[in-house]
Amino acid sequence: MWAAIDFERIPARYSAVERFLSEIRPLYANGRVEHAAFRIPEHPVFDWYASRNQYHEMGFFERFWGLAGPTSFIEHDLSDLNFFDHGIFGFLSPFQFGGALAWMLSSGGPYRQFSRGGTEAKRIGEEAAVEMLSGDYDQTLIYQSGTAWSDYFFEVAWDHTYVTLDRTRKIAHVILATDTD
Repeated sequence: MWAAIDFERIPARYSAVERFLSEIRPLYANGRVEHAAFRIPEHPVFDWYASRNQYHEMGFFERFWGLAGPTSFIEHDLSDLNFFDHGIFGFLSPFQFGGALAWMLSSGGPYRQFSRGGTEAKRIGEEAAVEMLSGDYDQTLIYQSGTAWSDYFFEVAWDHTYVTLDRTRKIAHVILATDTD
């Protein structure tokens, strides 16, 4: 299956996500924060696992990053980890996603914090989450990681990965963030 599929990068612009990125990137002054969207492919084996929410079991969190589309987004070497471990990429409720982005923004990086307060961070984070979820809290799965799963990350407190899998619209969003002091 993995040799037969790819996640094609979607060139669409996401204005709320771009607003979130424009706010958080200056706070991650020594690092980087990236976003990309991908088309989820049609394949009977992939669809079988996905319909059962068995992304770990199909090796998604290891194999996805080596496909052409994701590799064009981030060049990296994977860390020597057990990607089948649910602790590396854990489930996050779609209802909590906006709060997680708001917390990331509000906390800032090692030297700079968001100065406009929690209410504004929450608004920006929620708008970005709603846009990536397309307002669908029932058919979108979200996985998060605070682990430095590749050499993209600096392996400190500001390592974040969010992967959304919109099963209705067949779109995956990825946010990667890392910073160091």
